[in-house]
Amino acid sequence: MEIEENIQWHPAFCSAIELELCENKKDLKYEREHNLSKMPLRIDFLVIKKKTNAVIKNEIGDFFLKNNILEYKSPGDSMDAGTFYKALSYACLYKDETAHTTAAENADEILDMDTTITLVGNKSLRSSFDNLIKNTN
Repeated sequence: MEIEENIQWHPAFCSAIELELCENKKDLKYEREHNLSKMPLRIDFLVIKKKTNAVIKNEIGDFFLKNNILEYKSPGDSMDAGTFYKALSYACLYKDETAHTTAAENADEILDMDTTITLVGNKSLRSSFDNLIKNTN
């Protein structure tokens, strides 16, 4: 029986980068495995259509594709470009996770053709989207 080795490559990588940047050590701050959030990343609500030809009989789901990510912002939360980028990153992470857990031959199509992102909030989104469009151009 062969024993599988569990080599930790990240510490060696980080040490090598720190060594490469040692001449500027006083100008830099290093953070190994920086957490991106206080809590685990979670999609607020995920709707998966089991049959691609299913017709959703509701205006909310009328445009749904196979994978549908809904990001909800509470009344006190802001809806800005950061909200959009966060939801987009969830879609990318979901694509990657789905590609690794399924036998999807065309994993790139999971996001490109089969995923929607919906931002839901209490406030009017018009000014938020105007700002988003202005900041991305």
